[in-house]
Amino acid sequence: MCAELGGPGRCHRCGVEFPEGSVRYKVEVRVTADTGGELATVEDLEKELDNLIKVIEGKDEKELEQDVHTELTFHLCRACRDEYLSSPDMPLDRFFFGS
Repeated sequence: MCAELGGPGRCHRCGVEFPEGSVRYKVEVRVTADTGGELATVEDLEKELDNLIKVIEGKDEKELEQDVHTELTFHLCRACRDEYLSSPDMPLDRFFFGS
C-alpha cells in the first residue's frame, strides 16, 4: 500500500524523505480472523469444513494466508502521525489517499 510514496526512507502518506537517523513513526496494523468467541455445533462445523474445502480449492497459498492473518506497516512523519492520531477511526484508504 502506498508503495509509490513510502519506503524505508519516506513517509508512506505524504512522501517526505526522512533524513538518515531521523525519527519516524511506525504504524502497525494487524488483521486476524476471529470467531467472536462463539462455539459452533458439530453440524455447524461440518458445514463450515465443507465450505472451507470449496474456498481452499480456488485460492493460492498467499490468498489463504491473507484470509487468516495480514500485517501492514507504515512509517509516518510527525505531521502525518499527528493527523492520524487525531482521527484514528478514519479508514486507512481515506487517510492515505484522501478518498
